[in-house]
Amino acid sequence: MFLKLSEVCTIHHLDQIMYAYRWHGDNTSIVHKTAQFENHVQVIRLALERLNLDKDWEVCSPEQEDIRKVEFRRKVT
Repeated sequence: MFLKLSEVCTIHHLDQIMYAYRWHGDNTSIVHKTAQFENHVQVIRLALERLNLDKDWEVCSPEQEDIRKVEFRRKVT
């Protein structure tokens, strides 16, 4: 959602807690970690396509243990 919003408006960081997130053993992010990782990377790839950046850039994740950590690499042509 935030990727799409950033394409059409300006987003500002608020330096205050606006919500609480509860972790427990049945969280989707824990139970379906592999699927969440794949979806995370796919969403970023689609954003690159919408911005016409996919021809020059690719997204990768050097550490699959940390699904939020991704890197962008310039494609070799």
